[in-house]
Amino acid sequence: MKAFRVVVNGEACGDFGVANASNAAVIVNIGRGPNDQDFEYWLSVSGLTQPDESNVSRHYRWACPSIQEGSRIEIEIVDSESCVPPTKLYQSDDEIQEPAFTNEEMREMRYQSYLELKKEFVP
Repeated sequence: MKAFRVVVNGEACGDFGVANASNAAVIVNIGRGPNDQDFEYWLSVSGLTQPDESNVSRHYRWACPSIQEGSRIEIEIVDSESCVPPTKLYQSDDEIQEPAFTNEEMREMRYQSYLELKKEFVP
């Protein structure tokens, strides 16, 4: 299957692809942090499957390593039979709303929000 082979700072992350992919993307993001001075960086690999026999497509994505300024990211398009399974596969449409994040990811996001609020409100 067609896949992205991703290497971050010389460490192989794996081959990311699914057999029934409709589309896939690797995105390197830079965004301003909460105080408009700091920048945040993140890497995402995701896509959408072709519709199944019920005409349902699913989004898929993988957990990716943290990146920062100076990170070196290598992306190679390959044909691979040993792809890493997606971290999350979910349907998201008007009828069925499945969460886009795993329970662990949601807990980590809440924890990061807690730390930001703690910095703001606790002396």
